[in-house]
Amino acid sequence: MWTESSRVGDDETVRVVAPRDDPIGLVYVLIGPPVLLAQLLLIAFSVLRCVFSFFYLRALQPWRSASFLLGELCLVIMLAQILWWGLLG
Repeated sequence: MWTESSRVGDDETVRVVAPRDDPIGLVYVLIGPPVLLAQLLLIAFSVLRCVFSFFYLRALQPWRSASFLLGELCLVIMLAQILWWGLLG
């Protein structure tokens, strides 16, 4: 995931693109989830990001979008468990 910011100066716009710092995986591991589930989600996310990059470079749609959304689904599952175990556990 990337974030963008724009800066205007001397009649030109400079576009700065930097990677997002998502601590979801780190926080997920720190809350102590079941080991097998954590391994499954983190490996799936990593593999899907590599697959997404491959499809991105080859400009293959809809596979690029599908791999991205499945990776995001892994993050959503981790986030839901963080909130569930953090608030109720």
